[in-house]
Amino acid sequence: MPNPPEASDLAVALVTAVIAQDSDVQDAMLARATEEQTIGACLLLASLVAITVRQTAEVEGISPEEVWQLIAPALKAIASQGDDEVAPE
Repeated sequence: MPNPPEASDLAVALVTAVIAQDSDVQDAMLARATEEQTIGACLLLASLVAITVRQTAEVEGISPEEVWQLIAPALKAIASQGDDEVAPE
């Protein structure tokens, strides 16, 4: 499923809002986005995470699976708690 052009705009805007820790902006953007835009943005952001995992594994000299194991708890916490801050383990 190709991403609609607006999906990349939404993905960039969401990343910017997350970095700024502005949950109101995040909520407003997602409320206005279509399902297609939201899914497209999710796929783009997932691709970014996967690429980062591969590059981190290469730089650190470990397997991508080990990187996933290291970040999985934080990803699960973020997904289940929304914009709550995730404390390192």
